[in-house]
Amino acid sequence: NCLVNVVCVGVMPVDRIIRSRVPAEAQACDFDLILVGKPTDASGFGGVTFASEILDEDEKDRQLGAVQVHDPFLKNILITRKANRMVTEAAFRQGIPIGMKDLGGGGLACAASEICSAGGFGAEVHLDRVHVSMPDLPPEVIACGETQERFIFAVPPDFTPEVLRMYNEVWELPTAANGACARVVGRTTREPRFRLFFHGTVVCDAPIEEVTGGIVYDRKAEPIPFTGVDPGRDTPVPDPADTVHRLIKSLNICSRYPVYRHYDTEVQGMAVLRPGESDAGVMAPLELSEGSRAGLALAVDGNPFIGAVDPYWGGAVAVAEAMRNVVASGAIPRALTDCLCYGNPEKPGAFWQFTRGVQGIADAARRLWQIDTDGEPVPIVSGNVSFYNESALGQAIKPSPIVACVGTMGDYSAAMPQTVTASGSALYLIGQRRDELGGSAYFKEIFGVSGTQPVTVDWEQECCDMHAVAAAIRSGSVVACHDIADGGLAIALAEMVMTHRRPASLGLDIVLPPITIPVDRYLFSESGGFIIACPPDRASKLETVLTTNNAVYWRIGCVTDTGQMVIKHNNEKILELDVNVLLYDWFHGLQEASL
Repeated sequence: NCLVNVVCVGVMPVDRIIRSRVPAEAQACDFDLILVGKPTDASGFGGVTFASEILDEDEKDRQLGAVQVHDPFLKNILITRKANRMVTEAAFRQGIPIGMKDLGGGGLACAASEICSAGGFGAEVHLDRVHVSMPDLPPEVIACGETQERFIFAVPPDFTPEVLRMYNEVWELPTAANGACARVVGRTTREPRFRLFFHGTVVCDAPIEEVTGGIVYDRKAEPIPFTGVDPGRDTPVPDPADTVHRLIKSLNICSRYPVYRHYDTEVQGMAVLRPGESDAGVMAPLELSEGSRAGLALAVDGNPFIGAVDPYWGGAVAVAEAMRNVVASGAIPRALTDCLCYGNPEKPGAFWQFTRGVQGIADAARRLWQIDTDGEPVPIVSGNVSFYNESALGQAIKPSPIVACVGTMGDYSAAMPQTVTASGSALYLIGQRRDELGGSAYFKEIFGVSGTQPVTVDWEQECCDMHAVAAAIRSGSVVACHDIADGGLAIALAEMVMTHRRPASLGLDIVLPPITIPVDRYLFSESGGFIIACPPDRASKLETVLTTNNAVYWRIGCVTDTGQMVIKHNNEKILELDVNVLLYDWFHGLQEASL
């Protein structure tokens, strides 16, 4: 049951926002509805319902028809600063109010009803006017097919000829893709009804709010008893050095460089910190166009193993880690979005997992409030839900809320790498290590069990720690920062001296502070936190910032030039590793897993 989650982020001036609704000016004159792009076909018909079906090998041929067929060339013409931009800029230049929406799930029926309903209007759409690429398509396919590369515009009638000319003549859509064009397919109405016509016959007539309004379900939620176990008390504690080697090359921790090296991260020259260089991707989206040094950071997180132990903390920890990653990159978290992936909501247990996960996300957004505000929540600006993620045999995925966090920084030169670059830097641990290993990589990979106590979030302290690290970075006291997550403290330390760009020449000399839990659990607990590197001459300034912001922190060691990672506790060396050997394991983990 593999999941693929994708987030797209754009940057634009606030005075150039086009709403996905019919403008209020349509009260004085009905607006035209213009369908733009690829001709409608049967591809993608039932796509959104396919996304909410239980996958069955015996049904794969039928389900294949629900998959949309893309046309990258046409998409390039429409989207990449081209045809769509010409139309919208003409509207802004002439002061013409317009609405615009892309066609996604549910096709034309969904887009036309939503753009009109959002503005308080109704719609009349003539399906026989829709440009199609297949003969004899029934009206329901024309209305609901999810053919890609299509948009709908709501424009005043006197602007319509110019819109059609720009698409059909200037950009020559009919020659760019067989059958593509811009065509008037209907109009807005002041009566709030949604009507579809097909060759003069009404095939749909309903109150538009009934078409677009959400369906209210009265679902039953029942907790699922968790059957996980902890390692037995008589289970021998494995050698810490061997554990680090096993974890660093495990499937969920090893380097993703073999994947992302195939992709161009330099497109348009906006990348500041590339994949693998920081806890979040950082770009400078406005430098070339606006001369602005503003930076944008993006991180995506989610741990289904925590969700399996407790769905509430699965959602909350996903938010906390995504925000920590953005903070570690030097940015301030500004907004969240999510994709909530669960099993069949008609089953009380799956619906309970969903409601618990949503509550965890909501609580985290409220209680890990925005930096530089007086308790203002981090807004969740969008999101979607993927249900029915289970097989015909009833095997569902683990609760998997995937959370993306977007952050901003005033000057991208403050962007913070996760790896250290020079010996001598002091290392600080931020955040308390707790005996919370349920769903951890340590329990899963080393003992083959899930554990029972998941990672939780100490709301007040997490907030203080996160805000303190952000302040420390802005004070200029930090040269590298990395959050603690999968694999815990030991793995986070190792990741700070490894990079795929060069052989490992630096090492670490670490002395653990006084601890109250077993050493192995201290090293591999996935409780949230940070490790920051600071030049020795800025240590006093750093500690002042951390103390002022009520962070929990310890100075735990320094960066060395030995190429060895050494960890001591109570004057005893408990771990010594060759960083180049670790680097090999980390770099080749995916390759070995595929053998």
